[in-house]
Amino acid sequence: MNQYYYDNKGKLIRIERFNNPPTLKLWRTDFLDYKDDRLIISIYLSDNTLSHYSFSDLKGGKPINRRIINPARGKYHWIITNHNASSVSVYIGENRLTSDILLEIVKYIEGLSKPCYDKKTLLIIECSDTLIDSSDRKIAEIKEHYQNQGITIVYSP
Repeated sequence: MNQYYYDNKGKLIRIERFNNPPTLKLWRTDFLDYKDDRLIISIYLSDNTLSHYSFSDLKGGKPINRRIINPARGKYHWIITNHNASSVSVYIGENRLTSDILLEIVKYIEGLSKPCYDKKTLLIIECSDTLIDSSDRKIAEIKEHYQNQGITIVYSP
């Protein structure tokens, strides 16, 4: 179920997306920003955490060539799918998890969560179509370093 909002010229500017009945709880909000020949959509979760951006070229007023950009505006395809006081879920759309991707994610999550000695954060990486090389030494070092900073990383199929 969605709620649509328009500006005074009739242009769609916001979409509130709700979970399916019976709860009808706000799931996310999409804010649409129209630039000359581009549509930029900023997607926020219900707790106002930026999930990701969607960029589309406009041709004849219609969006084409949609690209998903992570909230850090980094190089890799990943989005935040859930955020609460103790955990963050991230979906990775890359074929293979590399240390660079993991580092980009945890640096962003570290700034988002502000973990400290008395607050732990669980980072759940959703990787159903992503190969994870558990023998990769750099990935293991990143996991260990951030474990010491209060961010525990687990993988979910």
